[in-house]
Amino acid sequence: MSSASFRGRSSSRRTAAQEPFTRALLRLLTTAVLYIALLFISFIFILPFVWTLLGSLKRPGELLVVPIQWLPKVPQWDNYLKIFQAMPFGRSMLNSLVVSASVAASVVFIGSLAGFALAKYRFRGQNAYVTFILSTMMVPYFVFLMPTFFMIHALGWVDTYWALIVPNCITAFGVFFMKQFIGATVPDELIDAARIDGCSELRMFLIIVMPLCKSAYLVLGVLTFIANWNDFLWPLVVTQSREMFTLQLLLSSLQDGYGSMKFMPQLMAGTTVGLVPGLLLFILAQRQIVQGIAITGLK
Repeated sequence: MSSASFRGRSSSRRTAAQEPFTRALLRLLTTAVLYIALLFISFIFILPFVWTLLGSLKRPGELLVVPIQWLPKVPQWDNYLKIFQAMPFGRSMLNSLVVSASVAASVVFIGSLAGFALAKYRFRGQNAYVTFILSTMMVPYFVFLMPTFFMIHALGWVDTYWALIVPNCITAFGVFFMKQFIGATVPDELIDAARIDGCSELRMFLIIVMPLCKSAYLVLGVLTFIANWNDFLWPLVVTQSREMFTLQLLLSSLQDGYGSMKFMPQLMAGTTVGLVPGLLLFILAQRQIVQGIAITGLK
């Protein structure tokens, strides 16, 4: 009995000693599998961008070679010059920049005003307002498309910057995003202290609330800017002249509708140039974007 008991205790000790090693090995394997999966997914997402970049340096005939020829035989750098020479590419980029920046600024400011009111004021029907705002996000965009266009046409704004900017100046997502952020990060005690000191509501918003929401402003501004930079449908509806085309509309005009590859390298070159502003914004603000989204989800 004594010998059996000793062997049992020795076995249990060896098992206990092996448990930390087993857990560490399992954790290592799990991390390795996770990173491999993430690398594979990243490769799938990056591959179209690499193909677009390389395709912008090819001749039209090289794009249809089978098997696929990834690298161009002779890089055609003049494809980038052609998009500026053959069409008002610079004007379209300026249009997209003006529209995207203006919409982003208005969405941030108006959304923060409405979000502050919904987060820090108590009034009758407050929950109903929030529910109504959220419910508008569930309605398909196409439901509002024609009524909005009729209003723009009645105001005489067709083919102007007003038509591209004003309908997008406020979004339900922007209001809800700022409501969540302000409710989670701005203390009620700070608001009460400002009111006791005689600070007006507008001054309190400008000098207390806004400085505390810089990361949220950056997140919302970048997301809104990229969304409007890539928007195609609404500019297609309200613009008529090429001088008012945004970048996405101008690039679509390079397609002749018959499947021709004649202008495909120029289209890929324009697409590559069009990716740069949004990509730079996201790279510069990615830390704030992650932080802002994480804080917004706390409450």
